[in-house]
Amino acid sequence: MSGSADGCVKCWVLEQADNKYKLNTTHSHSVHKNEKEEVVGVGYCNETYAVTVGSMGHVVKWDLNSNVIKTYRNFLKIFRPTSMSCSPHIPLNVAIGTKQGVIFVADLTGAGKILYKVRGQDDEIVSVSWCPQFEVSIKQTHDIEKKVSANERMSKIRQEAELSEQNMNNSGVSKTLPDDSFDESIVQEDDLFDMYKDYETDAFGPKKYEPEDILVKVKEEVKSEVSYLDECKMLTEEILKRKNQPEASMASLVDALDNVAVDKEIDSSNDEAKAKEAKEESTKTVCHQHKHLVSSLGKNGCVRIWASGGKLVGSCNAPISTNKNQKNIKIHQCTTLLWCKPNTLLIADGRSQLKNKMLYKFVHSQHRRGLFSIVSDAPRIQTPDNLKEAEKWSVWTTAQDRNVIRYSLGTKEIVYTHATCGGFIYNVQSCPYDARRVAVSSGDGSIRVLELDVSDEDEMKLCLGNISTYWQNVQGKVLTVAWHPTKENLLAFGTAEARVGLIDANGKTERPARVLLPALSGGVYSLCWGEEDQLLAAANGELVVYSTSKPDQRKLLSCVRARARARAQCGLLAVGSCEGAVAVTSAAPHCTALAANYIYTKVIYNVEWHPEQTSEANEESQYKNLIAVSSLDKLHSISILEYGDKEDGTKQLQVWKVLTGHKNSVLQLAWSPHRDELLASTSQDCTIRVWDIVGGACVSICNAHAQYAVSVAWCARPHLPAHLLTGGADCSLRLWSYMDYPQDKYQGEEIGVTKKDKKKHKQEVKKAEEFKNELLDSLAVAQEDKVKASKKFLLPLVHKQMLKSLLPGAKEMLQNYIKKNSDVKKIEFNIDSFKKDKSENSENEVNSSFDKVLDKEPSNNDKGFDIDFIKMFGSTNDVNEVLDLELSRKYGGAVFRKLGALLSAHDLKAAVALLADHRLYREAYVLCRTRHMDSIATDVLGLWAQHSATAGNWPLAAVW
Repeated sequence: MSGSADGCVKCWVLEQADNKYKLNTTHSHSVHKNEKEEVVGVGYCNETYAVTVGSMGHVVKWDLNSNVIKTYRNFLKIFRPTSMSCSPHIPLNVAIGTKQGVIFVADLTGAGKILYKVRGQDDEIVSVSWCPQFEVSIKQTHDIEKKVSANERMSKIRQEAELSEQNMNNSGVSKTLPDDSFDESIVQEDDLFDMYKDYETDAFGPKKYEPEDILVKVKEEVKSEVSYLDECKMLTEEILKRKNQPEASMASLVDALDNVAVDKEIDSSNDEAKAKEAKEESTKTVCHQHKHLVSSLGKNGCVRIWASGGKLVGSCNAPISTNKNQKNIKIHQCTTLLWCKPNTLLIADGRSQLKNKMLYKFVHSQHRRGLFSIVSDAPRIQTPDNLKEAEKWSVWTTAQDRNVIRYSLGTKEIVYTHATCGGFIYNVQSCPYDARRVAVSSGDGSIRVLELDVSDEDEMKLCLGNISTYWQNVQGKVLTVAWHPTKENLLAFGTAEARVGLIDANGKTERPARVLLPALSGGVYSLCWGEEDQLLAAANGELVVYSTSKPDQRKLLSCVRARARARAQCGLLAVGSCEGAVAVTSAAPHCTALAANYIYTKVIYNVEWHPEQTSEANEESQYKNLIAVSSLDKLHSISILEYGDKEDGTKQLQVWKVLTGHKNSVLQLAWSPHRDELLASTSQDCTIRVWDIVGGACVSICNAHAQYAVSVAWCARPHLPAHLLTGGADCSLRLWSYMDYPQDKYQGEEIGVTKKDKKKHKQEVKKAEEFKNELLDSLAVAQEDKVKASKKFLLPLVHKQMLKSLLPGAKEMLQNYIKKNSDVKKIEFNIDSFKKDKSENSENEVNSSFDKVLDKEPSNNDKGFDIDFIKMFGSTNDVNEVLDLELSRKYGGAVFRKLGALLSAHDLKAAVALLADHRLYREAYVLCRTRHMDSIATDVLGLWAQHSATAGNWPLAAVW
């Protein structure tokens, strides 16, 4: 099921027929299109029902069996949906994320109701996903904290104080001070009161100081037994000792390192075990059972998980990616998430990386930019039984780099990377100096450089290697690319927006393209390298020469209206014009014409020189002067021109051979770099053909593309000379061998033809049949019958009759007339007397023969008009009626409008002169005969014959 921005919703089925897959539509509805809203979410509830959601809040329940829909319009009110997901466990239960950050869980059974709504995010919700298992056990870990009483805490504090005092006492030693330690501080007291001897002790102040022992805590002195000079002497001896010892061997060093590593590993393992045990002792794990979980992803990377009823179970934030150019700006570009297993939630972060958010593991970062979709082949409903096969499940991701990556959940590795394209493959070019690399231009605005490596299992097979995509500064459909013949990694490109640029395709980094100075208008459909650093670009009939060493300079060759291909080593340039001519000129910038040939009537689409030398030859190719040319002409042929010398020494360009077989326009040509006589071509008839130019026959026809085959290139590897790379309008690039598709096995099926083309072809066939039948009927009508002209344009009919000789038609008319009236009267007339060679029968002889036959027949027509003219064009009134019809449709433009004015004024001579002056002799002749001006008609025929002889149309001049 798919929903588009225009509001259309369609169901598709993939069918296989004749080893080909086709996508067909089975159901569709346009409710959102009628409401003028985009489709933001589609999904299957079960095999019977599907649900779609529009950006304006309309929810549609779709019964696929009966193709009946029901719309819920007032569910979300003012909220604008941005995402939707259907529950795999309960039918018709859907979760809808909104732009305001609110999640709605609704039940669409019957009239429908909202089960619950929660404020899921603080910003816009970009994606929601249901858990594949209905009931999930979630483990939560808590830290264990022991409860301690106040008495225990106080006793612990006292013990710490006593321990600190004890440590301080242990840090010092006891020492008794000498008696004279305080001699200077003793104050001599006055003995004035000794005479009385009757005062009390301490009556007049403190008593006299009496010495006593005092304990002082001091640090123990460490006596050094070795002096500084002794230490220096010992160090010198140690250095001399180590110097005289032999060097250790490599084996002894390795053993020493192993012993150290083993010791460290043992210590680390012991530490880890101890830490784990300590953590287990300090933590506690609790299991909670939750049902019907749904997850949501916010625009800024916030992931939240909700249980039934709107209970928040868990949340986390996606990593923030930082722009390298603006380091201070944080970018949140999370786009989608997928709940693929009960314990695995995948999310695309801002760096286009795929991460497992519940297990916090990095998955892969192979996408270059813009990862926006994640899908899996895991069952929607998972049980413990089918979880045993989880190793076989895979995850597919897509991104803006147009790569599809498959990741295995079992092996934790990328299975493959499939590169896709979003537009026509307009051009394919093999690198001239690296057989592995191929440049591909497409309509999705990017240029891809592929590396085709030889398979390890089979040397005759190629496998796709690294792919580099260049898109910066390209900005448009890339119509053509061209490798520089000598400078490595220099690739030129041209776009449909008249942009020409250069790319450094070194493969290490995808650097932005360097755009050259604009000088063209319209699509750049041809590029080629000239001498030195000259780059020639053709667009809209103009040719511009760039100097890549000086990108600001360019020269417009206005005299050349061309589509160009060059062979720089010979100083020649092959040019195809918009008028169907091909010329060989000197190298740019002069481009002096050396030879030319007009071979087509429409624009030359492709011009290709034959290579000077192929890989299978040791000498220059004998066909090096051949040029293959294709055009949009209706002949659908390929002309091979030979550039050579005339007898007088001047150059000439003559047709060497013409290859026919394509049913539609030939788009691109490519000479084989391995064999001289092989030429490959692509066409709008969806086939790729390989030609043998010597025999002029087609040796291989392949219809691998479902639509137009646009581009072709030969594989540059010499051991694979039969392999080709082709691109088409089906946005695919295919590698195949022309040996597997011989011409005799081609079934001739016209594939890729649109319904419009088929309808147009049927209409053309029907018109041709009608015209043929009308012509035969008009020739078989008797003279007495009234001739009624067809209500169609008369002048194209006259043109078709007059381009060819009138003798075959006249002979058939006369033969039918004689056969019809053979029973009435025997007429002797030798029909074979009119020979095919019109040079042997003049006009007078033909007219005299007709007159003899007609005179023998009785005429029922009293008006006596000319029978041969009436049989072809009808009566005068019929011709005037058809001419009025043509004039009303503005046939002929300004000339016929002026003619209409003259005819309305009955100025017949001026009208005939006007047509003759504009070389409309056919129209002037018809006008003269219808108005019975035979003499003027004879003069018009003379002027017509003179003009035909001057223009080189000798058959028509001989008739008149």
